[in-house]
Amino acid sequence: ICEGQATTLSIDNSNTGYTIKWTLDGTALPAADGKVSFSHTPTKVGDNVYAVTVTNGACTVTDNVTVKVRSMPTADAGDPEIKQCAKGNFTVTGNQPAVDQKGVWTFVGADLGAQITSPNNYTTTVTGVPAGKSVTLQWTVTNTFKSSCTASDQ
Repeated sequence: ICEGQATTLSIDNSNTGYTIKWTLDGTALPAADGKVSFSHTPTKVGDNVYAVTVTNGACTVTDNVTVKVRSMPTADAGDPEIKQCAKGNFTVTGNQPAVDQKGVWTFVGADLGAQITSPNNYTTTVTGVPAGKSVTLQWTVTNTFKSSCTASDQ
């Protein structure tokens, strides 16, 4: 899942009526105790180990699952408006993505014949913008392991 998102954990409904205890990385989750299903938002990026212990008298069964949380990117396209009077080339600089992330520059709307020289670099040159015209660019940063963890800025 992406950082800041909830995950739903469930065990079989036949466990209703037994003593149910949940933990996250060994720390009790008292709000989940007694429930066969609950939603939780882990706060740690990386592996989060949830364990459930079901007790029926002298019989106890424990099971666990690892939920991997991927970092949520941030995107900053830099200066929101760059003006060039007669020159059709300009440089844009977004934020540098983290190690587990990648970024891409794209046009929003018509490109008017302009080109992005290195769309995957956070600093790149845009060429060929016609005189008196404007284009809008968007910098999108995505987690390389979880493509739904993405952020964009124009």
